[in-house]
Amino acid sequence: MQFNADQSSQVTFNPSRRERLLIFTIMMILLMLGLNHFVLSERSAHDLLSDASPKYKIKFTEDVKILDEIEKNSQVVYMTFESELHRCHVPVRKNNTETESQTESMQVKKERVKQEVLQTIFPKFNQACYFRVAGWWIYEFCFNKHVRQFHQEQQAVTTEFFLGHSKEHPDSKNDPKIIKHFDVHFNDIHPEESYVSIPFDKGTPCDLTRQPRTVEVRMYCATDLKRRQLTNTIAHDVHAHFIGDIEEPSTCTYSLKFYSNHLCKLDGFSPKQETESDTIYCIPETAINDEEKDVSLFETMTQDILEDEQDESTNMESPTESNPTTTTTTSTTQDQSLPTETEIAVSA
Repeated sequence: MQFNADQSSQVTFNPSRRERLLIFTIMMILLMLGLNHFVLSERSAHDLLSDASPKYKIKFTEDVKILDEIEKNSQVVYMTFESELHRCHVPVRKNNTETESQTESMQVKKERVKQEVLQTIFPKFNQACYFRVAGWWIYEFCFNKHVRQFHQEQQAVTTEFFLGHSKEHPDSKNDPKIIKHFDVHFNDIHPEESYVSIPFDKGTPCDLTRQPRTVEVRMYCATDLKRRQLTNTIAHDVHAHFIGDIEEPSTCTYSLKFYSNHLCKLDGFSPKQETESDTIYCIPETAINDEEKDVSLFETMTQDILEDEQDESTNMESPTESNPTTTTTTSTTQDQSLPTETEIAVSA
């Protein structure tokens, strides 16, 4: 049998015309760059633009001044958008995936995390008890003590089964620091599915197998998503620690999922942090060409001015009596053109 938590509602994806156009543009850019680790579908491209997983933002602009900032760390792709050729600069992501935790061996990481669990996580619970109401039954998980399933009427317990007792000591004065029967399981793809496993045995004998009931408690990081899903089904401290699903994979053998924000601090237990979204700048080629023409014109005018100044300096060093008309003409021409040319250069 299985007691499932509330299921989240499904969301229908109906992109607008503008969204479809942006999605198609990003898909084509990624395809042209050979980024084959993305699944090139409309849905996955939509995910690139969504708040849930923002990888890239695309911005169409005619501001060519940003080229100085983005050209050094980007790849160029040419795209036609609304019948106009655009030069799109796609940022090159830095590879920061090689962290210390990923380079160490799995066994070393496991032992390190187990020590952290033993020394800093378990003592925080201090034999606290947590409850969940699931239909007719109430489930109770008392840390380092027992897991119990019972029914209550008018504040009196009428039926109860112990699914398991702590393996550490038979009494209720256990010190959380001495728990040794536990293990750590990592999920590198979905870290939020990593868990600490604690076995409980010697529960109430099963009517069918005549064997004591047993239960495995799996402790997970309490993500915001899980808290939202289980808010209406938890009767105790939902915002920090709560019981999730209770399953019975085989007769009188149980599995209880327990969520706590304490575990989110462990290496490899919380969802991966999304990197800041990168911006793809697409600039009309006509705007870039106009800017390049202005720059070229400015450089040409600057060179002409320098040559004129050099000629004037040379003429001043030579005897001026022999040809005053030429000198005057040169000076007049420079005075007429320089203010206009300088003004153009500044505006560019």
